[in-house]
Amino acid sequence: RAGLTPSIFVMQGETVLANTSRQPVEALSLTIVALDAFHQPLQMGGGGAVSVQQVMGPIPRGGTKRHTWEEPVASPDVYEVAVVVTRVRFADGKVWVAPSEELLDVF
Repeated sequence: RAGLTPSIFVMQGETVLANTSRQPVEALSLTIVALDAFHQPLQMGGGGAVSVQQVMGPIPRGGTKRHTWEEPVASPDVYEVAVVVTRVRFADGKVWVAPSEELLDVF
């Protein structure tokens, strides 16, 4: 209907990030995707199907860090949420990028 604002729902989550590498992590990138019951991505509040968040460390070798997040979604039909680490910056400056095959399995 003309003049009406579409409803926006807020999805909240929490994850524990574990550093299983041999060196400290300075930062990482999380990709968050809300999926419906048929494993189809739902539109996020920003208009796209994914949300990318940066998490700043440090996360020491063998350590963990709790990360909470909230994202607007355009539908209440969220059945599951995929949270994928897509990039990691280590203390020595090297960057690891998730292989595209792993991302295809999720999406």
